[in-house]
Amino acid sequence: METETKSNKWLILLAVSIPFFMAEMAGTSIFVAFETIASDLNVGIDRSVWLTTLYLAVNAAMIPLAGWLGNRFGYKKVILSGIAVFTVGALLSALAQNFEALVIFRALQGLGDGPIVPISTALLLETFPPKERGRMTVVSMLAVGMAPALGPFSASWIVEEIGWRGIFYMNVGLGLLSFAAVTALIPLMPRPAQAAKVNWPGFALLAIGTGSLQLFLDRGESRNWFATDWILGLFIVAAISLPLFFVITIIKKDNSVLDLRLLKDIQFLTGNLALILLSGALFGALTLKMIYLQWLMGYTPILSGIYYATVAGAMFFCSVLAGVLTDKINPRWPVVFGLPICIYGLLLASRLTLYSDLRGILIAGIVMGAGVAFVMVPVSVTVFASIQRQDMAAASVLNSYLSVISGAVSISLVMVLLMRRIEIHTASLGSALRHGNPAVETAAFYLGEESLLAALQLMLSRQAVMFSFNDVLYSLTFLLLFLLLYLPFMKKARQDQW
Repeated sequence: METETKSNKWLILLAVSIPFFMAEMAGTSIFVAFETIASDLNVGIDRSVWLTTLYLAVNAAMIPLAGWLGNRFGYKKVILSGIAVFTVGALLSALAQNFEALVIFRALQGLGDGPIVPISTALLLETFPPKERGRMTVVSMLAVGMAPALGPFSASWIVEEIGWRGIFYMNVGLGLLSFAAVTALIPLMPRPAQAAKVNWPGFALLAIGTGSLQLFLDRGESRNWFATDWILGLFIVAAISLPLFFVITIIKKDNSVLDLRLLKDIQFLTGNLALILLSGALFGALTLKMIYLQWLMGYTPILSGIYYATVAGAMFFCSVLAGVLTDKINPRWPVVFGLPICIYGLLLASRLTLYSDLRGILIAGIVMGAGVAFVMVPVSVTVFASIQRQDMAAASVLNSYLSVISGAVSISLVMVLLMRRIEIHTASLGSALRHGNPAVETAAFYLGEESLLAALQLMLSRQAVMFSFNDVLYSLTFLLLFLLLYLPFMKKARQDQW
C-alpha cells in the first residue's frame, strides 16, 4: 500500500486529468491527418491507418503490466515514466523522415500511454472516499470527453496552418504540461520494497494475444478477414495465446498480470459487463456518427468538431448532476432516469436522413449524450464499490483491459454489421433502378446513359450507407436494454472499507 498523504485530493485529480486528456487527444487527433501524411511520405492512405492500429495494439498490450508496475515502483513514478515515453515518442514522430520510422515512434507513444489510465484511475480511487467518487468521476470523464470534441477541431486547424507534424508537437506540449502537473501536484508515495513477482511468460502470452487480437479486429474488415493470410495468422495467434494465458493463470493461481479472482465479486463482474455494453453502444454510435457527418453529410473536421463540442458540453452538464446524485442518493435512480433518454437519443439518430439539418443532428446527439452521462457516472462509480483498497490497482487494470478490448470488438462488429447491411441495401436499391423502369429510361434519354449511370451509382451508394447507418443504430438500442440486469447489483461502497 502507498502511504497516506495530506495532499489536496482535488489537486491530484487535476494533475491526472491532464494526462487523461493527453492520452485521448493522441488517439483522436491523428485521424484528420491521414491523407496529408500519406501524401507527404508517399504511401497509400490505407497504410496510414497503421498509425492508429499499432498505437492501439501496443497500448492494449501494456495495460496488464500496469498493476505490477504501480505496486513495484509507485503510482507517481509509473505515471511520469509513461508520460516521458509518450512525449519522446511524440517528438520523434514529429521529426520522422519516413513512414516506417513514424509508425515505430507512434507505437512508442502507445507504449508510454498504456499504463497511464489504469494507474491514474487506481490513484484516484485510493485518494477519494466512496462518498465523493461521483464528483471525481465527473471531472475525469470531462477530461476524457473533451478530447473527441477538441481533437479533430484543433488538429484540422493545425494541419492546415502548420502541417501534420504540428499534431505531434501539440502532443509534446501536452506531455510536458502533464509531466509538470504530476510532478508538482502528486506527492511521491513509496511502495514496499518487495512486490509480487510478475509472471513474465503469462504477460508475454497476454501481450502477444491482445496485440494480435487488436490488429485482427482493426484491420480485418478492410482485408476481407480470413481471406488474407496475415489476418488469419493474427487470429490463430490470438486464439492460442489468450486461452493459454487464462488456463495457466487459473491452474497456477498466479494473478500478478490480471487478477482474475476479482471477477468472483458479483458487483465488480456485473458492473464490468454493464460498462462493456454501454461502451460498446457508445463507441459504435460515435464511429457511425463520424461516418455520417464527414462522409455522408460532407462536414469538415472543424464543423464535426463543433458538433462533438456541443454534445460534450451537454454531457458535462448532465455528468455534474449525475455525479452529485450518485453521491447523495441510491445510484440506481440516475440509471433508471438516464437509460430511456439514451435509448431515445439512439432512436432519434436512427431516423436521420441525408437531408437532416444540423439542428436535428445536434438534438439527437445531445439527447443521447445526456442519457449516457446519467448512466455512465453511477455505473463507473459502483463497479469498484465492493473492491478493497489494497486491490484497487488490480481492479483498475482489469477494468481498463476489458474496456479497451470491448471497445475494439464493438467497433469491429459495428463495421461488419454496417458492411453487411450496405450489401443488402445496395442490392435492393439497385434492383429498383435497372433498365425497364420508366423513370430510369426517361432520365437516360435526356441525360445520356453514362451520365445517368454515374449519378445513380453515387446516389445509390450514399442512400445504401444511410439506410445501413439507421439499421445499425436501431440495433444498438436493444444492446442498452441489457443494462437493466445490472440494477439489482448496484450498491454503494461502505465507508468502513476505507
